[in-house]
Amino acid sequence: MSIKVTRKESTSTFLGLIINKTVFFSAIAVVICSIGFTLIFEEEADYYFGIAQTFVSAHGGWIYTLTVNLFIVFCLYMAFSKFGTIRIGGKKAKPEFSMWAWFAMLFSAGIGNGLVLFSIADPVRDFLNPPRLAGEEPALIAQEAINFSFLHHGIHGWAIYSVVGLSLAYFTFNRKMPLTLRSAFYPLLGNRIYGWMGDVIDIMAVITTLFGLATTIGFGVGQINSGLTHVFGVPSSLFYQVIIIIGVTLAATISAFSGVNKGVQMLSKLNVRVAATIFLLVLILGPTTFIFKSYIQNLGSYVVNFIDMSTFRRI
Repeated sequence: MSIKVTRKESTSTFLGLIINKTVFFSAIAVVICSIGFTLIFEEEADYYFGIAQTFVSAHGGWIYTLTVNLFIVFCLYMAFSKFGTIRIGGKKAKPEFSMWAWFAMLFSAGIGNGLVLFSIADPVRDFLNPPRLAGEEPALIAQEAINFSFLHHGIHGWAIYSVVGLSLAYFTFNRKMPLTLRSAFYPLLGNRIYGWMGDVIDIMAVITTLFGLATTIGFGVGQINSGLTHVFGVPSSLFYQVIIIIGVTLAATISAFSGVNKGVQMLSKLNVRVAATIFLLVLILGPTTFIFKSYIQNLGSYVVNFIDMSTFRRI
């Protein structure tokens, strides 16, 4: 199916960067106001953000659950239908990076520091406060906790990444449209994506991405500070966490500006090598036989309970 695209440029230059001023300044205004409100009214912000989170989880959680499962169905359909033969970039396109480089970058972008932190925190939390099976045998609760960890970091999470990544890649490299989320809505909105509707979509995408990154960095900074405290005795304080944030942000900025070919690829490969080293050390120095046995058993339990857990919500 071919799509006729009529592109209307609405970009301009700001500080040497090509931006959409409506999207850029609107998103910046929302972020600044949110940060300002949080810093000035700390207790009130914590209270109202907590209420908002509870309300969304209680009344809209089922939407997230249903949507993620639909994403899995959509990914399977795209993979095994006639659309699975479409090559990103066109029929003659060739991969720009090796399989190893692609794996490193996708792994690092997808579950990077989240896997290191939450692969431990998630099972421990669900073991101490079981979503289900409360009062059952500790062994059953432990296996259930691992199942939910597989659920959070497995097929469901990657289905979300795949849908967003595939939509951006297809409309950018196959349909030659802007590398923005509004492009994915072209079949629904047509050229209206270049108007206020598209601006709203991109503003929401920017804001949610920034807040999501802020959450990830927040967890990562706490993890790094705790590690430095444990190994080198560095105090766990706001001052050192700000220093860590500056360092992480500087490294990420340099990596992004250097391009995918250089900084992003290099840091991603380094990240995977470090992760693989930690994995091997734990496997070899830890209870190796127990790890293999429990992994096989938990994997089987995850497969058997896949549908049940995929539709489970706390009530």
